[in-house]
Amino acid sequence: MGLASTFTNSIVREIGRNYGKSISNNLLGDSHSTPVRMVRGGQTDITRKRGRIYENKLDEYLQKFSIKGATATFNQGQNIFNAYFELAEEAQSDGSIDLTELVYLVQKYRDTLSGLKKVQQALIELGDEKKAAVIEEKQKDLYEFLQALYTVSKK
Repeated sequence: MGLASTFTNSIVREIGRNYGKSISNNLLGDSHSTPVRMVRGGQTDITRKRGRIYENKLDEYLQKFSIKGATATFNQGQNIFNAYFELAEEAQSDGSIDLTELVYLVQKYRDTLSGLKKVQQALIELGDEKKAAVIEEKQKDLYEFLQALYTVSKK
């Protein structure tokens, strides 16, 4: 299964999960619900932290990054990469990505790329070239996604 197929399947599952939660929250109220950060809306909606220390999982992973062993450092890199795409899924959950969401994703792209470069450098210093190469591929995938996002937004 290719990266595109896996990514598409995960988006479909995530959208179904999000719509189910939304319907449940509307019917039963918010007392039992999972807090959801909405990407769309004004700048204040995006940056609101809802009483949390971190704006989202991506920010948490980036701020908590520390060099441990090669495997743990590699796993942190994967978490950073996946958290960025969770933001992208949230942004397109309504079927389109508006300008505010696009700007937000570009800002988070820079943060994510910076975090992945730190992970890659740490893996090189730890002597694990194979894992560093995988993180480098993730950086390329991230860039390709941003290019695709840019192409779609121009249409």
